[in-house]
Amino acid sequence: LPTPPAPSPPPAHPMDIASLEALRQLYAQPLLPTAPSDESSASRSRKLAVENPLAVRNVVSEDGKAIAIGVAIREKYVGSDVEGVGEKLEAVLNPARSQFATVLHIGPSSVEANMQQGLQKDLKVLLPAAGLAAAIVIALLCGSSGAALLALAVGALTLLWTLGMMGFAGIPLTLMTATLPVATLVVITIKMIRMTYRMPPGGEPAKPMNALPDRDQLKDFMAGNFGVPFLATVLAMTMGFALNIFTEIQPIREFGLVVAFSTLASGLVSILLIPALYAKYGHDRIRFRRSAAIDFVAGLASRAIGVLRHRATAWTIVLAAVLGSGLIQQTGELRISTDPLGFFRANHPLLDTADRMHRELAGPNLFYITLDANTAGAFRDPASLKRIADIQAFIAKQPVFDRSFSIADLISLANQEASGGRPDTYAVPPSKKLVGQYLLLYPPQSLEPFVSHDMRRATIVVRHNIRESSLLNQHIHELRQAGRSEEHTSELQSLTTIS
Repeated sequence: LPTPPAPSPPPAHPMDIASLEALRQLYAQPLLPTAPSDESSASRSRKLAVENPLAVRNVVSEDGKAIAIGVAIREKYVGSDVEGVGEKLEAVLNPARSQFATVLHIGPSSVEANMQQGLQKDLKVLLPAAGLAAAIVIALLCGSSGAALLALAVGALTLLWTLGMMGFAGIPLTLMTATLPVATLVVITIKMIRMTYRMPPGGEPAKPMNALPDRDQLKDFMAGNFGVPFLATVLAMTMGFALNIFTEIQPIREFGLVVAFSTLASGLVSILLIPALYAKYGHDRIRFRRSAAIDFVAGLASRAIGVLRHRATAWTIVLAAVLGSGLIQQTGELRISTDPLGFFRANHPLLDTADRMHRELAGPNLFYITLDANTAGAFRDPASLKRIADIQAFIAKQPVFDRSFSIADLISLANQEASGGRPDTYAVPPSKKLVGQYLLLYPPQSLEPFVSHDMRRATIVVRHNIRESSLLNQHIHELRQAGRSEEHTSELQSLTTIS
């Protein structure tokens, strides 16, 4: 038990030495007070550890060959320098790797550090690849390398504006906002292709821009044919993404704000940059030409639609209805996943570390079950502690959960040791007096994670390795139902408030 060293025994009274010698003393002390000095001491310490119900599959494996060290990071360092935390941990662990078969570390800081490294690595590859792909597509479809360079210029300025806004607003680069560079280039590509053609009413063939005789007519053509649609598109997209600011989830709110600003910025950059470049260089260097390949594909699509409209309307509707019905049914298979490890590839080392921890100890993921009572001191009552133990017994029967811990475990362990260490006595004692005496063995910092200072609120900590949020929610719902079905729960305000 993680407590300070045991106090010295009380002084013996000269009138009753025999009675004091026969008195059994019960102390709470660390699981491993000092490092073993020889092989026999190490074997004895291992034996004591694997016999401790709270230690097995928590800080030591069942065979005693794997241990876990919990490291708490000070609050002021949480989320500030995750890579620095990982580097400091590695600096401490590297010397130990020559003495142990395997030394691994996993936790929020290591997950965040790996995410940061992955984002930086992906952006270094995806951003140039997206720019090259956009340039190639525009050059092929528009028949102009100048148009491709113009699109890249608009995209680069839009990204610079957006990244500057993110820095000014303090918005970090997350898994969602990291998709912005590629999304921006895609939007710019669509805009440039849209500008290639004129869209007159009545379905008349489009007129290419380079058919215009001079720069002034070209600018008039752009303003007259693309001004209203362009502004309407920019404003509609900006307002659509800006609606995400009303969500309660901060990453989605930040993503909506960033994309809305990026869309608006791309519109402003296009308005400010493209006319100026056309006025400077004209359509001689920035030339748009219709692509024969695109015209051929568009013609095929138009003829196919005409055939379907005149000859197979009923069959088309039936086919669309069948496909739509099948796809709508598959929407029920959608799952929600919020586990950070789910963002990594299946062969990522972090997933192997989490799986190994799950096999040998317990999964790295946690959730908490809180129990609120009507009166202070309620969880000194053996009946209330027994209800906690019953909920934990139900959790132990679920194969998806690895371990659970609560104030009932601390009391049960003290009762077992007071009864000579017999495994069958690992249970909540029936006496409220014994519960009070056992609580005195533990310092406040040992009880704090499991019970409030007034003994009115208790917490069950559950460790697991579930990565699918939908699956976890399903089992949490079962725990709620099991908690509500417990008998004699009228003394509790809330039996299973799960967070």
